[in-house]
Amino acid sequence: MEMNARTLREWRDARRAAEAREQAERRTTHSSPSDSLRQAVQLIAFASRLHGWPLPDDPRSLDEDQMAYTRWGRLRAAWQRNRDGLH
Repeated sequence: MEMNARTLREWRDARRAAEAREQAERRTTHSSPSDSLRQAVQLIAFASRLHGWPLPDDPRSLDEDQMAYTRWGRLRAAWQRNRDGLH
């Protein structure tokens, strides 16, 4: 997807419209704590029926975790080389 000023403005406007709608719904919809808990449990049960339990790992999250681990390893190795004077 090509990003230009018009595309960015459209995205921003869509986000603002969604945010305004969410705020309006929050003002008019008041769930009791017990209703909120019941809905959360129903959502978990629905996800479990669709995907099994425990829910499968998100491949993107796993990739991001691996990237962070790899970068941390590089930083640590560089720090150790500099600490030991091995540049």
